[in-house]
Amino acid sequence: MSSDIEIEIKIKLTKEKFNEMKRYFEDNGKFIKNIEQKDEYFINKFEDLVNRAKYYIKEYNNFLMRPLKRLSPNDKYEEYIRNESSIIA
Repeated sequence: MSSDIEIEIKIKLTKEKFNEMKRYFEDNGKFIKNIEQKDEYFINKFEDLVNRAKYYIKEYNNFLMRPLKRLSPNDKYEEYIRNESSIIA
């Protein structure tokens, strides 16, 4: 039981209203185009940010630190894992 309904709408527009609607749709089109361009710009910048963050994390985790007795965080983590595995075994 499908019932298709057709509705016809007729609107009388004054020249002022027509021009107002025309400007609205033109501006809306520009806005959508502008958003798409910003998305492309944002995605490129975001990918660059992710790559820089990965590089920074790698550098930071391999940097020798005084509070860790001149070990890097990666070295300290490996030492911790070795000690834990020796306790368990």
